[in-house]
Amino acid sequence: MGRSEEVDSIILKDLEVSDLDENVVIPLHEVLFRPVMPVAKDEIPKQEDLERWPHLRGFVHLPELDSHVELLIGANVPEALQPREVIPAISGVPYATRVDLGWVINGPTGRKPKYVPSSCFFVKSVEAHPMCIACADFADASPSDDLGLSRDDLKFLNIVEHSVKHCEDGHYQISLPFKNPCLKMPENRVHAERRALYLKRKLSRDAKFREDYVAFLEDVIRDGFAERVPLESLRRADGKVWYIPHHKVYHQKKPDQARVVFDCSAQFRGTTLNNELLQRPDLTNNLVGVLVRFRQDPAAVMGDIQSMFHQVCVPEADRDLLRFLWGPKGNLDQELEEYRMCVHLFGAVSSPSCANFALRQIAEDFKHEFLSQVTSTVMKNFYVDDYLKSFPSCGEAIKHVDDLRKLMFKAGFNLTKWISNDREALESIPACDRAKDVKELDLTKDALPIERALGVSWFVETDKFGFKNLREGATLYQAWDTICC
Repeated sequence: MGRSEEVDSIILKDLEVSDLDENVVIPLHEVLFRPVMPVAKDEIPKQEDLERWPHLRGFVHLPELDSHVELLIGANVPEALQPREVIPAISGVPYATRVDLGWVINGPTGRKPKYVPSSCFFVKSVEAHPMCIACADFADASPSDDLGLSRDDLKFLNIVEHSVKHCEDGHYQISLPFKNPCLKMPENRVHAERRALYLKRKLSRDAKFREDYVAFLEDVIRDGFAERVPLESLRRADGKVWYIPHHKVYHQKKPDQARVVFDCSAQFRGTTLNNELLQRPDLTNNLVGVLVRFRQDPAAVMGDIQSMFHQVCVPEADRDLLRFLWGPKGNLDQELEEYRMCVHLFGAVSSPSCANFALRQIAEDFKHEFLSQVTSTVMKNFYVDDYLKSFPSCGEAIKHVDDLRKLMFKAGFNLTKWISNDREALESIPACDRAKDVKELDLTKDALPIERALGVSWFVETDKFGFKNLREGATLYQAWDTICC
């Protein structure tokens, strides 16, 4: 007989396959993927083969393809295999079947000798060892990998890859990824005015609320993240204008910090800005994977990208879709003025993926100026704007952090709020860039604080992760020892 062999494969879910003209789309709920399929490229029939088969000549058209077989559609997808038309075989030559995805040629092409070694495959699915699953889970996918991407994912990547630009000021610029490039939005200024009136009443009732709100938005304008709408653009009427209401939120664990969020889900005449934006693919690293890699070595450091979304610019052609109303110096009793965001903003569903794409673009654009260990960390050790990594020694941590900060500055990203369980590494970072709770510490004697690391309590002094037992009201913690994966 033959031999049995186990091969690695990946289960992909919720894919779609279409014909070349994208007239027919068929969902593939679950398929097995392997990097290499056991089908040779020269086994794919071509149009020239039809010239040898008169019963198919003139009836069947095969497009010119220069591609390997990447997907085998099984009998569990009968919609893809259902015959719409059949041209029968004659005297041992192939027959043709037209399915919704195109023509299928069944039979020998005559390109190989009559008798050739053949293989018969019996596929049996076996469950992988839990550690193998874990290791695969922590190996975050590359955003440039088309594996398992939907049509919207590919469309998103096509937009950002063709629009990304490294500007003179060092920041990246990426277009808003709209589902329909020819969209025309309804005129919704009246809706934004009503929301501004509601905001005005809230500001008048709460002095602290007003102070925080005005300070935040005035900082946004002062830092260049927003600008007054130019006079020549005020009367724009081509459907490329949208006004976004805004409101303030406080972080549950940081009640002294306020953030103004733009309500991109505000609906007017049946549409919202978020409905028109592509939000995929998810380019965020696996959270557990980032945490596990953070526990690999003894010298751990953690930092944060300051205002990450605001460091990625929006081209001027898209900015009028990010308009908002604001009073002079926050005075809503005066005539409202029109502003527009110049950057990707909190509240837009596309912002996380656009910001992560820009972050990863740094590694590609500057890979020749920095060591691979520095550029690869951008791909593996960030979870959105949080950076977590550990090193075998303090010296390696200090050198790596310095190089990483220089790399990030190339794209206008500023890494701040640094914290480390290694006091020497922490001391090498300017006090102004350290986390709030360690800026004033005497690193020679004061105990290091408890910090949040991706939602988990990190007891920095003892280098242990922990959680709060709400039932007993006590704080419990346990160590995560060195983990290799």
